[in-house]
Order: sequence, then structure tokens, then C-alpha cells
Amino acid sequence: MRVAVNGVRLFVDVDGAKLRPDGPWLREVPTVVLVHTGPGTDHTAYKETIGPVVAEDAQMVYLDLRGHGRSDPSTPDTWRVDTWASDLLALFDRLEIEQPALIGGGFGSFVALRFAQQWPERISKLVVVNPAARTVVPRVVARFDELGGAAAGEAAYA
Repeated sequence: MRVAVNGVRLFVDVDGAKLRPDGPWLREVPTVVLVHTGPGTDHTAYKETIGPVVAEDAQMVYLDLRGHGRSDPSTPDTWRVDTWASDLLALFDRLEIEQPALIGGGFGSFVALRFAQQWPERISKLVVVNPAARTVVPRVVARFDELGGAAAGEAAYA
């Protein structure tokens, strides 16, 4: 499904019900939200790996960040960690997701960490998987220069 937040439509997929039969009653299970790696990828790699395992005991929510996968492309000037974190907050509000466990994989770790910095009370747990231990900006810019020219290096530096 696509959910409108902050002027874009984000693609969201869900595995598992929030309420599950437990004898004659319904039992509420936790929600886990996964922020995919990237840039340039989407959530599909997780649908066959971590997703089914988590969905056994929790509701698993996947999303494609703006500019990724089946979400609206938006514009490159909005492809920033702060924007993606704000989109995540708006998505939680729109779907009434309360205090999920938040998992950030690879590049998604940066979005999850920014979210946790700004709104720690909105999540119950934070898991970062394979974040970069350290970024050496001059090396990154030099590699962008090498692969894409001076304009790419300038964009990487900004």
C-alpha cells in the first residue's frame, strides 16, 4: 500500500497481524519497523530473510524510503537523513504505530539513529545492523571524484 506523508507517498508492506488469536481472546503483539539499506534499494531483500522470522512473534512493517523502491521519487534535494527520519515519524502518526522496535539495516541505520536521536520516546527498541563504524570524508569525496568527476565529489561533500 502507499501512504501519503510529508508530500510524498511511501510504499509500506506488512507481514503479520497486530492482534492474534490466543484461545478465546485476541493478543496484541509488538510491531517492528524495518528501514532498508541503500541508497538505491528497497525493502524486498528483507521479505525472505529477517521478515518471516520476526513476523512469527511480531507485526513486521517494511517501508521504502522516499526516492527508493515503490515510494514516490520526490526530488534529490529531499534525499536526506533528516527528511527520511521525519517521514518515518509522519508514517508512525498516520498508521498509529506506537512505540515499535525500529531496525535499521546498513544505510537505514543512519535513518534509524537519527529518528532515535530526535524522538527517542516514540520507539521501544533500536537495532542497527551493519552501520558504518566510521566515515573518512576525504576518502569518500575522493572516490566520488574518481568515479563521477568533480561535480559528484562536491555533491558527496555537501
